Amino acid sequence: MGSALLALAFLAGALWYWRHSSHQHEHAIATVRLLLYGKPIQLLDDTVALARTRLARDPQGRVVFVRTYVFEVSLDGYSRLRGSLTLTGDGAQIVDLPWLDWDPDQVH
Repeated sequence: MGSALLALAFLAGALWYWRHSSHQHEHAIATVRLLLYGKPIQLLDDTVALARTRLARDPQGRVVFVRTYVFEVSLDGYSRLRGSLTLTGDGAQIVDLPWLDWDPDQVH
């Protein structure tokens, strides 16, 4: 009986993690799309990819998942530039766009 409860608890935890990860992935895509909306920047492959998952403590001291997603964009239809988005358990976001001041006239 004890092993059945342990297996059920493990299954419930795995299901929760999968659903939470799926929700965070959808949130990351929506955030990147919103960030690029109205700009002449194309989100390549129309998606983001999970690059890293780790545990960290939030400002209240709770343990939360921190997920970093990477994505590629094109400013001119030819280049592929990389950006990243980090989501924490409480929804805080860190966006890294090192190419934001990129000038396509400087590329030969």
